[in-house]
Amino acid sequence: AEKLRQALAAAPGDLQALADVMSRAYFNCLADVGAEAPAISAALKGTDEMAAQQRAMIDEYVQIMCGALRVHSSLTDEQLSLRCVGILGAAEAMAGEARTVQTLADEAVAALGAMIVGSVV
Repeated sequence: AEKLRQALAAAPGDLQALADVMSRAYFNCLADVGAEAPAISAALKGTDEMAAQQRAMIDEYVQIMCGALRVHSSLTDEQLSLRCVGILGAAEAMAGEARTVQTLADEAVAALGAMIVGSVV
């Protein structure tokens, strides 16, 4: 989450730039974790305590996204938050797909960026 905050602080304020920064930050984070990312995510769902920790991480990420996207959206806070949760779910699915079919990282970043833009306006 801290890397996302730093990237957003340095990003231009237009929606497409913010979406690109968010998308790249997500996939860079996964790349930093490495091939273990799916196993870590699955492990965090293994117990109530670990699932609560994962939920807290997702909530923090959603709050950061909403804060950055709020000025570009006419959605209510609840609607925007729910869409950001959906975007993160889509990002996780894209990351899984990228591992199985060798989708180029730039393609996944572009696809997620487009989803972000399309979801908040």
